[in-house]
Amino acid sequence: MARTKFSFDKRQKEIARKHKQEEKAARRAEAKQRKAAGLSESEEGSGLATEENDTDLPVD
Repeated sequence: MARTKFSFDKRQKEIARKHKQEEKAARRAEAKQRKAAGLSESEEGSGLATEENDTDLPVD
């Protein structure tokens, strides 16, 4: 007997939920490693922004 569309949709939803949980766990682990290394997301972001802004300034 074939699965119904409802069963298929439910399974796809469960797979998507599991995938999202795995991605979230990976992000948490990465953030934990960064914190242990002494880096934060704001430090990384601000460093990139200043480098980009320095190249856009006109030189007189």
